[in-house]
Amino acid sequence: AMFMAIKERFEGRSFDNWAEDIKLRWEYSMEYYKKELSEEIEFYEFVNMNFIGSGIN
Repeated sequence: AMFMAIKERFEGRSFDNWAEDIKLRWEYSMEYYKKELSEEIEFYEFVNMNFIGSGIN
């Protein structure tokens, strides 16, 4: 969920084209994006739970 929210923030760009701090998972960046994108992360968690619960493999 967090990966998808961050990917969306970076306009769908490939992971290797993200900012260095988040690409290397620096702790302060992880915390920043976790707070900054909390609603988006929650959305992707919801989508994941519904997909898993749907029985689609």
